[in-house]
Amino acid sequence: MIWLDTETYGALDLRKVGSYRYAADPDTEVLLVPYAIDDGEAKCVDVDGRNLMAALEEDAPELVDALAAQDHVVLHNSNFDRNILHHQGIDIPTSRITDTMVIAYTLGLPGNLDQLGEALGLDKDFQKLKRGKALINRFCKPAPKNHKADRYDRWSHPEEWDEFVDYAKQDIVAMRECYKRMPRHNFNDTERKIWELDQRINDRGVRVDLDYVRKAVGIAERRQEEVTEDIRSLTWGEVDKHTKSAAIMTYCDEAGVKLPNLQKETVEATLKRGELPDNVRRLLQLRLEANKATVSKYTAMGARTSRDGRLRGGFQYGGASRTMRWAGRGVQLHNLARPPWWLNQSVAADALMQDYLEDLYDVPLDVVKGLVRGSFTPSDGNLFVVSDLSNIEGRVTAWLAGEDWKLDAFRAFDAGEGPDIYIKTYSESFNTPIDQVTKDDRQIGKVQELAGGYQGWIGAWRTFEAAYGLTPADEDDVIEIMGNWRDAHPATRRMWGNLEDAWHDAINNPDKAFRVGKHIVFKYYKKRDLLTVWLPSGRFVPYLHPRALKFKGRNDKGLWTWIDTYGGKLLENLVQATSRDILAEAMLVIDKIHDIVLHVHDEVVLDVLAGMASDILAEVNEILATPPAWAEDLPLAAAGFIAERYRKE
Repeated sequence: MIWLDTETYGALDLRKVGSYRYAADPDTEVLLVPYAIDDGEAKCVDVDGRNLMAALEEDAPELVDALAAQDHVVLHNSNFDRNILHHQGIDIPTSRITDTMVIAYTLGLPGNLDQLGEALGLDKDFQKLKRGKALINRFCKPAPKNHKADRYDRWSHPEEWDEFVDYAKQDIVAMRECYKRMPRHNFNDTERKIWELDQRINDRGVRVDLDYVRKAVGIAERRQEEVTEDIRSLTWGEVDKHTKSAAIMTYCDEAGVKLPNLQKETVEATLKRGELPDNVRRLLQLRLEANKATVSKYTAMGARTSRDGRLRGGFQYGGASRTMRWAGRGVQLHNLARPPWWLNQSVAADALMQDYLEDLYDVPLDVVKGLVRGSFTPSDGNLFVVSDLSNIEGRVTAWLAGEDWKLDAFRAFDAGEGPDIYIKTYSESFNTPIDQVTKDDRQIGKVQELAGGYQGWIGAWRTFEAAYGLTPADEDDVIEIMGNWRDAHPATRRMWGNLEDAWHDAINNPDKAFRVGKHIVFKYYKKRDLLTVWLPSGRFVPYLHPRALKFKGRNDKGLWTWIDTYGGKLLENLVQATSRDILAEAMLVIDKIHDIVLHVHDEVVLDVLAGMASDILAEVNEILATPPAWAEDLPLAAAGFIAERYRKE
């Protein structure tokens, strides 16, 4: 087994351009190649400006022999090193690679090697050197602009260079020890195939219309300048930019309006107040508009698109902690702005390309942000096939909880023999005949569904109520609406409590299994201090160091800390994890016959020959709607469309 890493120098900012463009840049060079063979000593090849392969043959013949013998290679964040080595003429197929970051993600552990070592309790001798960040800034990046030298190296700072070599070797030691301490039950054969598929999709990339991107950024920048001038004029120069939060809050305070902060939610709530001075109202409106003008996804696309016009590396396998859903990287493809409900995306995209978007819409910034999906286009002569699993979380929630009436409702709707689930939910919640449920009632049923499944109450209702344009309901009405939803879902309601009970039972009875419903099993392993919640797919959702409804994990900000949980949150984790497994296994089938270029939440996007698009759409819908063997009684459905540009349907 080979333990391998690379340390590089590059003129491009890796954080801005991503690993694919960075690795392909001719100015990127390999500085060090730390490695070890099996349990042998960690060594390091100092490339010293030589051809990489020549340096390895001269300084590390045993590494060259191991690579030639097709030995297995262990890397941490392998996508980066694999791309670096590829552009240096060394190709290591993913089938020969194990990634310790990927294994960490399957266990709910941090992906950062330093944080991973701490989370695993590595002894000091096995941990990364703390000076690593400073050394990387010294040798792996251009020198700051105010320095005399363009860059620093072994000759300018020989003592620090020796530290850098030691740091590189210690990374191998840390990676190897982490690998030995992490169980690999969750990185089974199916998960390896899913990870290899993830790497193929990232390598394949998706084509970006850079002209479209430039036009969108141009509109945003022009409007940003106009808004800045409007703010200066309105405030007589007291506020010279929308980013000056302190100055804005001071200006509002002097006008009699106190604001605790300038977060979007706070500003929007303030604007809903009946009486506000006109100047304050206008300033806050300009603040909101200016923030909309920051079209960071467009600029990220421009920076990360490779020379062949394709964006690569947009997806992180297992990036969503515990559930193993994909996370976005760089452009954050899983967090694309929803277009305004009234927007015809095709018409607006044409207007953008033909330079009359600002004439067509009075406020173009909402439009520009909502058109971000249109930046992606299929290859020449091709079309996009877009297919989406319909209400997958609602279906899986009912299936795991055993909410039989709801599963029957999904089956009836899929067969064309019943109403959609939002009508059915309203009918069940308010004991209203199906034929008397109005369009407005259906919208209430939809918000009930979105807010209720994971034990949501008034706060959840308010969130979705605002998102879907419902008139704000009185609190008593909200309590009645959500209470009716719970009364109509007795099995789901029981599931919340049963999950909490199983949590407590498992951690109080190590190595004993506790079943919840037909599909979920809790089991606590005291030696590893790990609570495993086994899914019907055969993998588990990990909860490390579990206590009374709390555990240690990565929070929403990526920090390793204590996290509280409850029945509804546990159900959310299990539903999203199961939904991910359903999608991932379908993607394995689809990608054997067609090229997947994007996947966003429960949606897949294929780049296919135009003449075959209709047949392929029907084929992909059928694949997605076919449940895996471990969920054969789960009703699934999928629908999609064909497009010349990616869009939100």
